[in-house]
Amino acid sequence: VTCVIRYNRQKSVIPIDNLSAKCSELLDEIHTNMYTNAKKIRDKHQKITKHWSEFKELLDQKCLILAAFCGFSHCEDNIKKDSSNDECNEAGAPAMGAKTLCIPFEQPSEQLPMQCIHPKCKEQPKFYALFGRSY
Repeated sequence: VTCVIRYNRQKSVIPIDNLSAKCSELLDEIHTNMYTNAKKIRDKHQKITKHWSEFKELLDQKCLILAAFCGFSHCEDNIKKDSSNDECNEAGAPAMGAKTLCIPFEQPSEQLPMQCIHPKCKEQPKFYALFGRSY
């Protein structure tokens, strides 16, 4: 039986009597490789910031952003509204604002700043949240 791995187009021939064991090994290998590659890409695009201007720049670079957040829904709405690109400079540039993706269980070791990431928010942050855009 000839097997082809889609993500790298690697072909391998597996004898029929060994198909069950080899398929299991191959699936484990595919899972490990795909997970490792996805994690590497995610880690490369995950940044931490304490400044609103950098937050918006990183968002435009399609990064996932860890930023100090107060946790209030009205602040989350303001972040979404104020981080959107109403006047798109580039063709095809995403216009949607940032949204909170999650509050990571493992928080960064950096001490929380005294203010939430949104410049108009006067609340003290409670944690770092992960922000990003939907594409």
